Amino acid sequence: MSGKPVHLLPTLSDPIIVMKATRRVGADAVDVDQPHCLYDYNRFMGGVDTFDQHRANYDVGRKGKKAWRYLFWFLLNAAIINAFVLYQATSRRQLRKRRYRHLDFRLELEEQLIGGFSGRKRKANRQPLRRQGPVAEENAGVHVSVHIGETRRRCVYHSKVMKERRDTVFGCEM
Repeated sequence: MSGKPVHLLPTLSDPIIVMKATRRVGADAVDVDQPHCLYDYNRFMGGVDTFDQHRANYDVGRKGKKAWRYLFWFLLNAAIINAFVLYQATSRRQLRKRRYRHLDFRLELEEQLIGGFSGRKRKANRQPLRRQGPVAEENAGVHVSVHIGETRRRCVYHSKVMKERRDTVFGCEM
């Protein structure tokens, strides 16, 4: 069995302890000695890989040059992913779906956090513009909307009727 050498710098395991690992070489199974720290790494590396996959698929936040923002978004992502893992481990909820995925968890979390909130500001009691009737015959040729210059003026209709300020560069010649 040939491969590149692996260099490790363990901090938590004794370098003298050696574990047996089974590797496949073609159709044959071969027992290989490996340090305890490498055995632990191979045994638990799936958790880090799963975290990175979840984080890559559904990342919250934006890239930025400021370190504290990156750290904030990373910790928020970590909290969401850890909550999903704990939920999967402890939940006894019956689901109609075959499998409760990470996306399902995030969508439910979003719905619970945001609910029906909308940051869009709405004007209270805003009435639609009322169409004025047809122009009287005596005023038909006199009242014509034209460009009155670069100076902006208040629109009479919006100021008096709608009670809101609206500036315009158009107006009546009269």
